[in-house]
Amino acid sequence: MHNLLTGNIPTELGNLSNLECLDLSHNNLSGPIPAELGMLSSLVSMNLMGNQLTGTIPEELGNLSALIYLGLNENHFEGTLPKALGSLDHLTMFQVEKNMLQGPVPSEITRLTSLEDGGSDFRYNALWSTDQAIKDFMNNKQTGADWENTQTVAPANLSASPASQGSVNLTWSPIEYSFGEDGSGYEIYYSENSQGPFNLYGTTADKEKSSFSVTGLKPGTTYYFKVRTKTNDGYNTIFSNFTDIVSATTSEEIPPDIPKAEWDALADFYNSTGGPEWKNNNHWLDYSV
Repeated sequence: MHNLLTGNIPTELGNLSNLECLDLSHNNLSGPIPAELGMLSSLVSMNLMGNQLTGTIPEELGNLSALIYLGLNENHFEGTLPKALGSLDHLTMFQVEKNMLQGPVPSEITRLTSLEDGGSDFRYNALWSTDQAIKDFMNNKQTGADWENTQTVAPANLSASPASQGSVNLTWSPIEYSFGEDGSGYEIYYSENSQGPFNLYGTTADKEKSSFSVTGLKPGTTYYFKVRTKTNDGYNTIFSNFTDIVSATTSEEIPPDIPKAEWDALADFYNSTGGPEWKNNNHWLDYSV
């Protein structure tokens, strides 16, 4: 630990079958964790914190049946928490904060019953769960008893509605974790096809914003939108999952002989009552007829 080691972790370390402690923390190691480290059957402590390690956490670490301490924090790991880690029956402390882990926390994590209360750290990732039992378990094991409020998750309740001609207003519920350096915010993606491809339209100035106006769109066109959260914490750039896709149809061009207020009311009625599904509606908004 606290050396100037660089490069990848050697796969040959997996041959040290009698090794009980592996501490490579606070170096400048890069690349993935070798799957071969899962062969260290005698390993009690693995500390890889404070490096530049990337990739996913290998499932093979779930084979370390004697492991008591696992420190993977302050790296650049992506992907999800592996289900296989739930097999670490003797694990008492698990530190994985300040990475880029994303997605739902697997239920297998609740099998880690040897984890000390308040002794682990899952903060500053993009992890989430809708299962109350998993949430309660994570909070019980988390230092400070609150792991959720520091996660970069997707905003809730995204909705889209046509505004003025050629524009759509998006609204959502901001996430609880509002911290972020320059570049943090909600990324707005749009497409004319529900299957994509989606293009980035813009990013809000911060994560406290709850609305965004998408302008410059074609009149009388259905657009599809999705949003994700971006956090730049000075160590990693973390992205959430995307929201569900929502859609809205922009207003048609306003003919010069119809007052704007009347046209807006007519367009609102059309959009709110399933206008595209009406029978014989081919020409009612076509001003060339």
